[in-house]
Amino acid sequence: TLSSSSAASDVYKRQIYQHQDTELQFLFPFLTFSDRELRSECVVTSPAQTQSLDIRGYLTHPKGELGVQLVNVSRSISPRGCIDKTFNGYATFDTLYITNRWIENGIDSIAFQVSSHVIGLSICHPRISYNEVNINYTELKLALLLEHRGMILGKNSRIKVNRVSMPFFGHIALENRKPHVTLKGETDYIDIDDFFHSIPRGLLQKLTTMEAQGRVKLKLNIDADLSKPEDLTIEASLEPYSFTLNSTGSLDLYQLNDSFTHYIVSGNDTLKAIEISPSNAYFRPLDQISPLLVNAVVAAEDGGFFGHKGFSPDGFQYAMARNIREGRLMRGGSTITMQLIKNLFLSKCKNIARKTEEALICLLYT
Repeated sequence: TLSSSSAASDVYKRQIYQHQDTELQFLFPFLTFSDRELRSECVVTSPAQTQSLDIRGYLTHPKGELGVQLVNVSRSISPRGCIDKTFNGYATFDTLYITNRWIENGIDSIAFQVSSHVIGLSICHPRISYNEVNINYTELKLALLLEHRGMILGKNSRIKVNRVSMPFFGHIALENRKPHVTLKGETDYIDIDDFFHSIPRGLLQKLTTMEAQGRVKLKLNIDADLSKPEDLTIEASLEPYSFTLNSTGSLDLYQLNDSFTHYIVSGNDTLKAIEISPSNAYFRPLDQISPLLVNAVVAAEDGGFFGHKGFSPDGFQYAMARNIREGRLMRGGSTITMQLIKNLFLSKCKNIARKTEEALICLLYT
């Protein structure tokens, strides 16, 4: 039996994290471990506020299953104050549960399973979305085999977001200085209502207003040798079955069939209206534009425009390879269709949410 009362030393109870001018303090007022059960509390204090986490865990036997549950008893208190300043974003949750089960120890390998699920997860970061993203339920299961030269993800691995679950498997090789990651995943056919309702709130706002019937299947294949970004392979598809799009919701692409007014924000942050119709002196229908100009725009912006259906896997793959090689986001892989959707219906914020929504809208419409 191990116990720690409030009289224990401050050195034992307290851990401090410092980043620039911000300090986070982690205080454990008590810690008990008896009959293979763990009880504790973690109080996180920042210059802006204090949060408390209730910690409970268990251990079946030394080489068996270890489980830990964290309950955010201060969920109503937003953690933004300090974390916004430190990381330019924040994340919080209601309950986090993690289990680890040892399977087998080999001569040169260790096999075990890690499972976790989060209830009431909220994330906000400008690289993800400028809105707070809320996920009711998230689950991750990893069947792992650790070897001398890497790690294997077994076929029992899966990720679940709300109602959508995707089994996957793969391998991470560490033979070179940079890892080589292969990953394959495929869902069963998902009812389109489950698909739309599983999209986290605040992530893809235009998409969640659509109405459809039928089913879809998600497929993912990644082969990324980070030492050879030019060989990158990323294949993602949305396979429909008896799929019909009944309503486009707030995304009214049918307005393009007629005259309409487009609004843009000019350099001095004022709203400017552009009339897309013959009444605009600068308007020209396509049959009055030189084919040379059309081909020049296509060559510069989207060389495969006449060959794909709005989303170009090759263009996206090339953009990601360039980003990996340069170590920063330089290209987005947008087609002319995706640029049109962005300019007319979405924001110009450079983040994962906008890019994902562009691609999914193209795939669903086509």
